[in-house]
Amino acid sequence: MLSFKDVEAQLARVVLDVGDGSAVNASSDKEILYVRGNNLDNNGQARSWTFVVRHANRTSIVTVDQKGLNLAAWNGEFRQKEIRLDSIILPEDLFLKNRDAITGDNRTGSRDLVLSMDRYTLTTSGTTNRVLVFDAKTGALMSSHG
Repeated sequence: MLSFKDVEAQLARVVLDVGDGSAVNASSDKEILYVRGNNLDNNGQARSWTFVVRHANRTSIVTVDQKGLNLAAWNGEFRQKEIRLDSIILPEDLFLKNRDAITGDNRTGSRDLVLSMDRYTLTTSGTTNRVLVFDAKTGALMSSHG
């Protein structure tokens, strides 16, 4: 399983091609627009993390899993505002803070977590489906369905 913090650190070192034979500096000029974690465990670690990153007026999709890092160009528009990772609660802390809401009733099934527009959306799929929405800055539960 992969921690968000470790994958974020790996992403910070990625050099993204800007399409003209040059590259964006590994530590600057990147805006994270969207994050998705797949198959999260009870601690908020995922089997894979996908980031949509804007750099030099281009967009790339960066996926990290047990096999390593995969980088793909996104030619379409991705209209999201930047996610300031220094102003959000980490998924591991979100799970710790909301353990009862997330794992209550011994719910089983796969968990996917999306970070977009200052909100985490956690979807649990299994015998019953459930969607929880959290404030990404505070970790507060905003709504629950299912």
